Amino acid sequence: MNNYYDVLNVVPEAARAEIIDSYQRLKKVFTDEQPAIYGLYTNEMLAEKIQELDLAYQVLSDTTKRENYDKEIKDL
Repeated sequence: MNNYYDVLNVVPEAARAEIIDSYQRLKKVFTDEQPAIYGLYTNEMLAEKIQELDLAYQVLSDTTKRENYDKEIKDL
């Protein structure tokens, strides 16, 4: 499992607003055609990255899911 804080490039103490801002910024970067144009990512890689961003955002933007996630990663 990837660390969702790393995926969204935020620290574990990040406020919800920071998580939202980072998600929106990263989503824009990876949904823009620029990475594929320059050959940095294949379409499949972009789809996987976007899916990973979405999942991380779903967990970290929801207070209950985030608390459960934080407990899980502490137990690892």
